[in-house]
Amino acid sequence: MLTGRRPFQRGSSVETMSAILHEDPEQLSREGHVISPGLQRVVLHCLEKKPADRFQSTQDVAFAVQALSASSELGAAQQAITEKVAKPASLSYKQLTFRRGTIYSARFAPDGHTIVYCAAWDGGPVELYTTRVEFPESRPLGFAYARLHAISSIGEIAVTISGRHLWRRQFRGVLARVPLTGTAPRPLLDDVLEADWTPDGKSLVVVREAGGRNRLEFPPGKVLYETTGWLSHPRFSPKGDRIAFLEHPVLADNRGSVAVVDLAGEKRTVSPVWAGSAEGLAWSPAGDEVWFSAAESGTARALLAVSPSGADGVRCVIRTPGALTLHDSRGTAGRSSLETASGAASWGSPPVRARSATSPGWTIRFWWISPPTARPFCSWSRDRLGDPHTWSASGEQMGPLPCA
Repeated sequence: MLTGRRPFQRGSSVETMSAILHEDPEQLSREGHVISPGLQRVVLHCLEKKPADRFQSTQDVAFAVQALSASSELGAAQQAITEKVAKPASLSYKQLTFRRGTIYSARFAPDGHTIVYCAAWDGGPVELYTTRVEFPESRPLGFAYARLHAISSIGEIAVTISGRHLWRRQFRGVLARVPLTGTAPRPLLDDVLEADWTPDGKSLVVVREAGGRNRLEFPPGKVLYETTGWLSHPRFSPKGDRIAFLEHPVLADNRGSVAVVDLAGEKRTVSPVWAGSAEGLAWSPAGDEVWFSAAESGTARALLAVSPSGADGVRCVIRTPGALTLHDSRGTAGRSSLETASGAASWGSPPVRARSATSPGWTIRFWWISPPTARPFCSWSRDRLGDPHTWSASGEQMGPLPCA
């Protein structure tokens, strides 16, 4: 339907079967018939030779197509973005994890090839794992219920231990340091939400909560900035003279903007508020830009970039079907740790995500992120399979409804 021709049609059935098994499909776009790059990627993903490399369900296909639609609904803030997307030949992707669960954070070790990440796999607890770019087989580091923050230039890991999950990817607990070799952690500071090492690996910037406010502190105890919202992803610049972070105006809501503060406490907001979501931030490998993953609407986050002054506006680095979350960038080769996510479920209308379930009343709660023209967050519930869903309230509902 897109091209008016079959992708592997040949002169005979034998030749057609051989093409299906061994040949790549022809380019979808041709003179006088242009198809958007995003839609081409979705179609080619459906035509992968290996079944495991294709979409695993029609819901996955629907989510990818919906993400394309959401990413095209650019608001006024995004109209100023300069689409300077890297040429496809310069990009390569390698999947490193293959289990079902949630990845909370990931960072490169100093060698640029080892990645340490914390994840909750298959219903298990949050735990630290390590893997290699060349050999994507994860092994646990032996730290359950620990949240990774950063890895220093001298090979020490900053983690939260004895922590409590608050929302999104944020935990509160005891900040500790532990060698990459995996000996016992050494506690440093209580009630820490986020942290990052200085470039020399000798000190840490932290986010703490005090008096109902999130505070960015460096060194710990000296407040550089505070807010009644919440702060995430503090990252030191390679020169160590500035700290970039995401500022979220409403607790538990991941809408937010990019900000940069110097060591004297002069803070500048360098991007608009991203009404869909803003999760993930790192300095570019060259250190001249702040990279972050955000979406104007929905959850189809793209990888974006902005200068530390914000003077040049926001540009798009990578946009794909589905959501990207930036965890880290490292090295002159521009290697980045990106998390891709899919899995929105369509259960009637509107498109929704499962939030919680109870039993035996079969009350299941979902939340929906709408376009900016509608209610920003809505909660829906359904008592049993087949029952009509009921709108509950504006705002994301974090807990389950009571059982009948």
